[in-house]
Amino acid sequence: ALLLFGWDKVGPKMHYFSTVMVCLGAHFSAVWIVVANSWMHTPAGYHVVQGPNGMRAEITDFWALVFNPSSMERLAHVLVGAWMAGAFLVLSISAWYLLKRKHEVFARASLKVGLLFAVVASLLQLTTGHASADGVAKNQPAKFAAMEGHYPASAPADLA
Repeated sequence: ALLLFGWDKVGPKMHYFSTVMVCLGAHFSAVWIVVANSWMHTPAGYHVVQGPNGMRAEITDFWALVFNPSSMERLAHVLVGAWMAGAFLVLSISAWYLLKRKHEVFARASLKVGLLFAVVASLLQLTTGHASADGVAKNQPAKFAAMEGHYPASAPADLA
């Protein structure tokens, strides 16, 4: 609430602090969402036991679960993608301001920073995407074949 509605209610330092906290909270949330999703693709650090209501997975090694075979490459790809999207958002807002001739000094400065981040994040996204695909090829070869369009009922996809 402070980030969005606190401009006139708190000082600039508190507003900056709330902005940093929202950023850190979003990153923290992304880590655990990606870890949970990655565990579903490449599970580790668990065993299956028979419970009163059927089979269930129990954690045996929390850190193996967190650092499962695909979590770090997926996390890198997701975070860099988020940074890239943020950079392009900054670029689009800066361009809009320049087109409307509003906040021109701010828009020129943020355009430069946004462009730098967008270029770097775009290049990093290529490498993290490749690493993520390599991980899929290593850990889930059938899934990778489907991603590439290689099905047994058809010829290999020439353009994939």
